[in-house]
Amino acid sequence: MTVLRDIVLLISRILLGVILAAHGIQKWTDFGVGAVADQFAGLGVPAPDISAPVVATAEILGGVPVRAPHAPGRHPPDRQMNAQ
Repeated sequence: MTVLRDIVLLISRILLGVILAAHGIQKWTDFGVGAVADQFAGLGVPAPDISAPVVATAEILGGVPVRAPHAPGRHPPDRQMNAQ
């Protein structure tokens, strides 16, 4: 059961990371940050000219670590006691 759980968690992390990074890249390239800022202004987001590039960058930078595997020799916290 642990192997299945690990596989499901890995696939989930990869998908979440790809989705986050893709949306951030899309805001910078396809839509343009100006269009995103205009949309944010229409939604009532404070300081849309500042928040749009911050959100786009955060999505890219946040998506990369989610996809990244653990460093070699390190184990998730729930396995540190069993790892030798």
